[in-house]
Amino acid sequence: MDFLANIHSKRNTLTKSELKVCDLILENLIHVQRNSFSELAERIDMTKPTILRFCQKIGYSGYNEFKYECIKYVNSTSQMPSIESEPIEKIEKIVNKYHDILKLLPQFVKDSEMTGIVGLIRGARRIRIVGVVNSSVSAWQLHYALLMFGIETSVFDSEEKLHTIDMCVKEEDLFLIYSVGAKSSIVKYAFQLAESGNAKTILVTMNPDTEYKKKSTQAVVLPSITNLKSQSLLDSVPILAIFNEILIYYLSL
Repeated sequence: MDFLANIHSKRNTLTKSELKVCDLILENLIHVQRNSFSELAERIDMTKPTILRFCQKIGYSGYNEFKYECIKYVNSTSQMPSIESEPIEKIEKIVNKYHDILKLLPQFVKDSEMTGIVGLIRGARRIRIVGVVNSSVSAWQLHYALLMFGIETSVFDSEEKLHTIDMCVKEEDLFLIYSVGAKSSIVKYAFQLAESGNAKTILVTMNPDTEYKKKSTQAVVLPSITNLKSQSLLDSVPILAIFNEILIYYLSL
């Protein structure tokens, strides 16, 4: 049984907090590769004991063994150039891969969708931008960009922050949710909050099969740099950043 299959087979043994660790890690395995135990706990905003329990529940002695198996798995599925490649060739392959994905954007993002999103943003009383881990980068990018248009927003990059507004959601509010896989618990909670106050929702994702597409007022599915069922060392943040630039352009019209 491979790395991901093993994790998914043990999901029903995990507690709510351990499931959250699971979802946050699976959304971007690169954080396991690049971060120590303490750094990972800080990055995904979970305690070290909870992460350790998650690792042990799925069959590893601790975080180090989990990290080792994670690195082996990512390296086996990565679409990065091989280490034997010449340096210039490596860079060219990476740039070309992003270039090929970005060329697909006009097929994924339609003028009518962008116009609809701009209308929702301009008509909202409050805008709540949601995104965790790498998606939080895109959330904050849009937050600062909208400030230039005099549009104030709040960024929620953890589920705990969302809990602070669970009694304050109104019909005129807008939730703009960034999530590559649209599988994490914060996505579920954001939609629950929006539904409780009849607020509108915009989902920006790379998962065409997510159930939240139908639940959104407006949903945009972007092309992914890698298969969502595997992981790659290449990151989706640049694609989300370009989407934000497109959105800002439409807002300026």
